[in-house]
Amino acid sequence: MELNNIIEQYAEAVGGKHSIYDYTKSVVVVPVSNSRYQAVTATIKDSNGASYIALSSKICKADDTEDLLKKIGKLQGQLIFGKVIILNNHLQVVCSISDSMNLDLIKEIINEVAHGADTIEKHLTGDDIF
Repeated sequence: MELNNIIEQYAEAVGGKHSIYDYTKSVVVVPVSNSRYQAVTATIKDSNGASYIALSSKICKADDTEDLLKKIGKLQGQLIFGKVIILNNHLQVVCSISDSMNLDLIKEIINEVAHGADTIEKHLTGDDIF
């Protein structure tokens, strides 16, 4: 998989900053507005012998309130490709892509993950946490 190449091309296209952890993991910091940024982690995963790229962007710590669950349901409707989940006690926007996808579509999906997570983060916390 060409993970680092894909993420580097995306970072260059949006004016983001790309950090390589290793050949299986990259992070891109995406400028989502004049003063807000959102980190998106891209990791190569495997499922039954098929490789894919898992994208994730943390939003905030998750509390166990019924109110949060209601908000998640409403906010989920704003996303086309991604989904809002709670993982490791953090609310996150996640999505999976393949390196065989069209680069323009990959850029659109990464944009949604970053902008979607930032919008939800701003709505829930008012802060720029991740």
